[in-house]
Amino acid sequence: MSQHSPSSGRPKVPVMPPAVMDRQATEALGEFEPLQSASAAGSGARRKFIAFAVVAVVILGIAAYFALSMLKEVKPAGPNTVEATSERFESVIEGKSTLMPVQTMVASPEVDGIVSELRVSEGDVVSEGDVLYVIKNDDLDAAVAQAESSLQSARDGVTQAQNRLNRARVTPAVTPSVDADGNEVLIDNQAVNIADAQAALNSAQAGLKAAQSSYDAAVEKASKRTVRATMNGTVLECNLSVGSNLSGLVSQGKAPMRIADMSKMLVKVQVSELDIPQVKEGQTATVTYDAYGDITSRAVVTHVAQTVAAEGGSAAAAANGGAPGAGVVRYEVTLQIDEPDERLKSGMTAQAKIAALTIENALVVPTVALPATEGVTTAVKVTGEGSEATQEEVTLRVLASSATQAAVEVVEGTLKAGDRLLVAPVGSDNSDSGKRTM
Repeated sequence: MSQHSPSSGRPKVPVMPPAVMDRQATEALGEFEPLQSASAAGSGARRKFIAFAVVAVVILGIAAYFALSMLKEVKPAGPNTVEATSERFESVIEGKSTLMPVQTMVASPEVDGIVSELRVSEGDVVSEGDVLYVIKNDDLDAAVAQAESSLQSARDGVTQAQNRLNRARVTPAVTPSVDADGNEVLIDNQAVNIADAQAALNSAQAGLKAAQSSYDAAVEKASKRTVRATMNGTVLECNLSVGSNLSGLVSQGKAPMRIADMSKMLVKVQVSELDIPQVKEGQTATVTYDAYGDITSRAVVTHVAQTVAAEGGSAAAAANGGAPGAGVVRYEVTLQIDEPDERLKSGMTAQAKIAALTIENALVVPTVALPATEGVTTAVKVTGEGSEATQEEVTLRVLASSATQAAVEVVEGTLKAGDRLLVAPVGSDNSDSGKRTM
C-alpha cells in the first residue's frame, strides 16, 4: 500500500516568502479578538437578567414598605370645627362720612359795595365781634350825610319853636277891638299866641323825631359796611381781596367768607333701617381718619334722625322733598367729637364705629358655624375625636352679630365655652353675618 502525505489531497497553495508571512502575521495577531463559545455567551446573559430582577424586587419591596408605613401613620380627617368662647361682645355699626365743624357762619354783608379793608385771611382764628372786612359804598355815605343834615334842620326848628313859645309866655299881647254894641274893648291875645307857639313846637319836635329815625336808619345801614364775626371760630374760606365787588361774588354763587367753630366737630353717617333700632343717643363711638392713621377720636351719638335720609344726602334733604334711596332705607345719625385733634380739618374722610350693643361674658360662636345670624338658628356640636366623634344639634338665639362672631343664648340643647361646633356647609344662609354697611 502506497503511503500519501497528509497534504496529498489538498490543493497546493503557493508558499509566501518568510519575510512577507511574518509581517502579515504580526499585523493579523495585533487585530485579533478572542471569541467566546455560544454556551459561555448564553450563561453570561442569564446572570445579568437574574441580577437585574433581584435589584428590581428589592426596590419594589422597599417602596412597598415605605408606602405601607405612611398609610399606617395617616389618620382619618376629622370634621372641620370651630370653638365657642365666653367673652365681652360688642356689636359695632360702621359708617363712612366727612368731618364737619359743629357750627359754621357765612360772613355775608347786608349791603352791596367794594371791599375797602380786609382784616383776616384763611386759617385765622377770630372771636365774636371781630371786624372781618369793610365795604365802601358812596350811596350809603351820601344817605347818612343827607339824614344828618335833615336832623340838624329839625333840631333848629325845635329850637326856634321853643324860643317862640318862651316869648309868647312873657310878652303881653293886647289888641283893641269893638264889641257887638260898638263899644271899644281890649282883647288879650297872649293865650292865643302861647297856644300857637306850643302847636308849632309840637310839630317841630315830631319832625325832629322823624329826622332822628331817618338818621339812625341811615347810620345803621351804613354800619353794615363793616362785617363782624358773629361767633368764635376759624376762617375756613375767604374769597375776598381788597377791591372785590360783592355783587360779582353773589352772581358766581360764592360765599365771601366762611367761619367755623372747630372746638367741636361732627360726623353724620347713614344707618340702615335694620341697624337703626340699635342706635341710641348717648352711645359712644370711635372715629378714625384716612389722612391720619395715628388719630382716633372718641365721639358720642347726639342725634338720630326720625325721617328717612335722601339718597346720598341728609335727613333734612328728605324732609324738604328729597327722594329716599331706592331699595335702601337709611337714617342719619350725628356723632359729636368734643375734643378733636388740632390737626383735623373740615371735609376729611372719617370712619365711624358705633358701639351699638355690649354684652359682658357672652357666649360667642364664630358665624361660620351658623346657617343664619339673626333670630333663632341651629348649630351642630361635635364631641369626641376622629371616628368616635359624635354630633348633636343645638338650637340658638342670636342676640347680636358682627362680621365674624355672634353672641348667642341656648334655646334647646347644651353649649358652653370650649365646645366645638361644626362649620356650616358652604352655601348655608349666613350671608347676613357681615357688619352692616351704612
